[in-house]
Amino acid sequence: SNLLGRKRELEELETALEQSKKDWENSIQEEEILKKKVEDCQEKIKALQLVTQELQLKQNTEKMYLQKAKEQIHEIEKAYSSIKVESKELDSQVESIGKRKEELYDGNKVYEELQKKCEDSTNELREELEKRKEEKELALKKVQEVTLSIHSLKQQDDFLIMNIRRIKKEQSELENEVEKLQQFLNEKRKEKEEKEIKFKEEKEQMQKIESSLREQEEYIKNKSSEKEEVSKKHKAFFSIREQLSEEIGRLDKEQFRLNDKKEKMIESQVEANQYMWDQYELTYNYALEFKNETMQDLGALKKELSTIKSQIKALGDVNVNAIEEYKNVSERYEFLSTQQSDIIESQKNLKMIIEELDAVMRNQFTIKFKEIQAMFDEVFKELFGGGKSSLELVEEEDILEAGIRIIAQPPGKKLQNMMQLSGGEKALTAIALLFAIQSLKPSPFCLLDEIEAALDDSNVYRYANYLHKLTKDTQFIVITHRKGTMEAADSLYGITMQERGVSTLVSVNLIASELEEEEKV
Repeated sequence: SNLLGRKRELEELETALEQSKKDWENSIQEEEILKKKVEDCQEKIKALQLVTQELQLKQNTEKMYLQKAKEQIHEIEKAYSSIKVESKELDSQVESIGKRKEELYDGNKVYEELQKKCEDSTNELREELEKRKEEKELALKKVQEVTLSIHSLKQQDDFLIMNIRRIKKEQSELENEVEKLQQFLNEKRKEKEEKEIKFKEEKEQMQKIESSLREQEEYIKNKSSEKEEVSKKHKAFFSIREQLSEEIGRLDKEQFRLNDKKEKMIESQVEANQYMWDQYELTYNYALEFKNETMQDLGALKKELSTIKSQIKALGDVNVNAIEEYKNVSERYEFLSTQQSDIIESQKNLKMIIEELDAVMRNQFTIKFKEIQAMFDEVFKELFGGGKSSLELVEEEDILEAGIRIIAQPPGKKLQNMMQLSGGEKALTAIALLFAIQSLKPSPFCLLDEIEAALDDSNVYRYANYLHKLTKDTQFIVITHRKGTMEAADSLYGITMQERGVSTLVSVNLIASELEEEEKV
């Protein structure tokens, strides 16, 4: 058990060693991946630093442009204020010149030349004023352009500031990530060192276990050799034990067989004693008195016994009542013989009667079949409005057992078997056959249950008209839902259910209503 435990411990250590090797390899791979990530992050930081430098340069240049634009705006504002002052001065000069012009115009004509000069000077001043106004408008346009450029520069400056902030934020995040990665690397290095130490310890322990395992294997070899010797002794012992057990089993079987034989002998002795008592009313002790020592052959005794028994059987039973039984049997024989002769005679008479009836039936069947054939053709033509029909026997050898085939040809169709017709044509053909039999031998009462349900309206009216002809000899009760049949009826009866579970009868006498209408007319 110690050896098995050592083996199990060795296997567990080997699996742990393999797992630690795998972890070590994974940690190395992770370290390489993290190094690559750190290098990538450093490259990104360098690229971001270059971008930040470029953006700072752009920001500085834009600041310089902004200062220059502000200086230009300041100069333009100064020029604009000076132009405003000059325009005010010119306006005051124009007003003073106008006043002096009025004074000179009212005072003397001597001053006309002066006036002309003044007009010329005023014109020149006006032209100069217009020029100043144009310059003013140009300055205003420049101011607007400069303000627009200032706004755009401000927007660019804000955008650059935002980018710088964002880049600084990303830089700080990347630096944090680099720190985390470095911490993770340090932890992995520590884990790697710990695993290497553990690996060395496990290796040393494994070497110790291998040495102990070798010792245990040598011990197992020695014990196995001893075990083989003991097993050989056990095999010899087991073979002897098996032989003894087989001998015991054989003796048990023999004992069982002898016991069974003993029981059978006892049973046969009991049966022999019972047989002696049943056959001869002798007990065993009483039968010993009749024992004959010379009769030792059992087979010869059995043969002799069987011959004696057969001879006794050949004599038969002694029946005292045999005379009485003979009289009774002879009387019964005479009675049955007379009965048999009577039955044979009545059988002959019945055969003659059957033959006569068959002849009469065949004769009547042939006559009536021809009449029905003719009547069926007439009724068919009347119901279908033309056409042709016939009845044929399927087998002509024995007309009483032969089948009947109905052949029908409605107007505009070929002569064909009834089974090849449509549903309405089949129904009307069957009605024609029924009416043909009813016409030849009318019955006093007839009940028809929706036999015209499959007919169309024109055939319903023909059916109703022909049914009305047959009412001379027969009373018909017709169950129907067809309009043409109800129109041809003498009285109508309907069942309605005005209340749930309560049926009421409604009747209409069509003949009485027709007479009343005729009287009214």
